[in-house]
Amino acid sequence: MGVLLKRLGIEATFLTCGRHVLAHYGFGTTPPSEQPFDVMLIDLMMPHMDGFATCEKVRWLETNARISPCYKIAVSSLDQSHVESLGDGLFKSFLQKPVRFDVLRDSLLEVANAMSDVSADTKSQLSMNRSTECE
Repeated sequence: MGVLLKRLGIEATFLTCGRHVLAHYGFGTTPPSEQPFDVMLIDLMMPHMDGFATCEKVRWLETNARISPCYKIAVSSLDQSHVESLGDGLFKSFLQKPVRFDVLRDSLLEVANAMSDVSADTKSQLSMNRSTECE
């Protein structure tokens, strides 16, 4: 995933489990990060706390701790209808594993177009990458 995001020119923070995501938001004893996420690509099969539980807790923090909401995209080898039935509206979008470059790019461009505070440069960068061939 990191290689695909780098090809798109996207700066990313990689956290390996749900606990680290919650720590980033200051859930528990860790002070919150100064840098909230705009978009989360959440692997549903993370260790210690799966993507569903992580997303539920992040949504609670967004509501109760006045954290800016982020756009959540589920990433899974499960089929999309199964994820939607289990996720109960937790995710705005879905990516099937293995994630293909063109699908990731198009999904992130859709997110960028939906978010009012994404710069024109970012949208342009994602659009320009439409001509990039998948490997």
